[in-house]
Parts: sequence; C-alpha cells; structure tokens
Amino acid sequence: MKLFDSTPFRVLLILTFFVALIGGFAWYAANLKYQKDTAHLQFVDPSDPLWEQAKAKATATIDTFVALYPQYPNNSFVKFSHDGTSGFKEDIWAKVTTMGPGYVSIVIEPKYLKEKDEENQKELPLGQVIDWMVELPDGNVRGGYTTHALIKLQMQKDMTTTNGSLSKFQDAIED
Repeated sequence: MKLFDSTPFRVLLILTFFVALIGGFAWYAANLKYQKDTAHLQFVDPSDPLWEQAKAKATATIDTFVALYPQYPNNSFVKFSHDGTSGFKEDIWAKVTTMGPGYVSIVIEPKYLKEKDEENQKELPLGQVIDWMVELPDGNVRGGYTTHALIKLQMQKDMTTTNGSLSKFQDAIED
C-alpha cells in the first residue's frame, strides 16, 4: 500500500492545506488591523538623547506648568505613561480638568489610546507627569518638550531643514 495513494492521507493533506491557508489569511488580516490601529502612533527610541533631554526638561519645569495652569485651565495638558490592559505601554496626552497640591485630574480621549480603557478620568500625581503643555490664545505653546522632540526627530529622519510648527514652541528643549 502506498501512503500517498491512501484516502486518509489525501484528506489530511487537504485539511492541512486549508488550515494553513486560513491561518495565513488570519495573520494577514490581523497585521493589517494592527497597522491601521497604530497608524496614528509615533514610535520613538526611549534612549534617544533628544527624547531623554525633552523628558528631563519637562519634569524639571513642572513648576512653570503649575504656575501657568490657573491662567489657562481649558488649554492645559499633561503627558504620562499609560499601561494598557494587555501590558502595552504608551505615553499619551490628557487634558487637565483640575489641579490640586501635588496632583492633576485628567480626562483621556479614548481615540488617543491604542487599547480602549473603560476609565478615562483619573487623578495623577505630578511625579508621574513626563511632559506638560499649555496652548496659549495666540497659538503658541509653552512646554510640549516631547512633541517638540518628535518634530525634530521626524525632521532629521526626513532630512528637512525647516518646519513652521517648531516656531510655535516658546520653550526650547536645550538649555
């Protein structure tokens, strides 16, 4: 008896083919969904010197944010590290709703999260803030050091020399 001529072998071969085909299609579809879901995210090397400098400058100037907040409560934002339900960690911006001694109350826009989270309002100790930003009425920005760094890193990657959006940042990353 030849193994390749047997009906059970042929059935097993056909089933294996269809399982591999379906698995390949499922992987392809999941990969496309991941690309779509993460298209708005900007990934950065956390050890990049400019990124580290931006985060250090932001945390060193948190007192400036605390002083500016009462003047611009509707245009104040903080960035913090958010742990998703599956362990995915992302740095996200959130709108500050109130501020107290040593903390901020924030509201997180779900559209900015890679993973949806039921809790979109939180209290965050100021020590967990990794960046801050205040949008001024004239369109200029105070703080926003990591966003400033992202723009600079993107300009380096694209080899562009000027970007009008950098002129909106009033606080330089470098001392």
